[in-house]
Amino acid sequence: MSTKRNFPKDDATMSTDAIQRQFQQSVASEVTLAPEGADRFRVFIPFGFDDGDEFAIVLKREGDGWLLSDEAHTYMHLSYDIDLDDLRKGQRARIISNALNMFGINDRDGELVIPVQDEQYGDALFSFVQGLARIANVTQLSRRIVRSTFLEDFRSLMAKITSDVPRHFEWYDEERDQDGKYTVDCRVDTATAPLFIQALANERSTRDATIAFLNFAQWNIPFEPVGVFDDRSAISRSVLARFDDVCPTQFPSVVHHEKIADYIRGRISA
Repeated sequence: MSTKRNFPKDDATMSTDAIQRQFQQSVASEVTLAPEGADRFRVFIPFGFDDGDEFAIVLKREGDGWLLSDEAHTYMHLSYDIDLDDLRKGQRARIISNALNMFGINDRDGELVIPVQDEQYGDALFSFVQGLARIANVTQLSRRIVRSTFLEDFRSLMAKITSDVPRHFEWYDEERDQDGKYTVDCRVDTATAPLFIQALANERSTRDATIAFLNFAQWNIPFEPVGVFDDRSAISRSVLARFDDVCPTQFPSVVHHEKIADYIRGRISA
């Protein structure tokens, strides 16, 4: 059904049909518009997130002009898999910032918007969709980039959990290991034995952690070993078997932050 609402008011020839044609020519032939009240239209596009949900886009008047908005849907959708705090720091924040700058998108406290310049509705939608797609890809980063964010996420989580107790990142025994060959990603002091918590991003770090735990035991250092994996299922059985022998307390992924926090806080208060 064709709706002949004009926009903007100073261009009576620019109907919804004309806008839709611009969208279809610039983005995809399947793009459609549907009115949702005064000076507001839903934009349906055949693109979206990896789980099948489409990007949420509306075209609406604001002041004397028009803009496209996701009405904060993009960040909300990403928050299903990634903590919103983690989107604002590290590699993920850099990817999002680059996408916003590259495609001229503004972040208004979580609402992503792009103004329509010089009646170029098709160009605005094309840039908006490209930017949203680039931002959505933070959930599909390569394993190399995911590993770097994993270490950032681990350190951030440890800092939050242990903010009120003594803890040391990249700890090593200065008396027995002056070169720092055997390190602990995060040592957390407790009333009993300190927690030696290792961030296990890949097979190499898992092997290194196994060797480090064995050395600490040989040096008769009192400690409780803990392992936090990026993805335990990605580690080979042989490497896991050796690590299992030296570290009974493990978490298969840093996304289990509530369980990790409960365990560490429980050991601190014990």
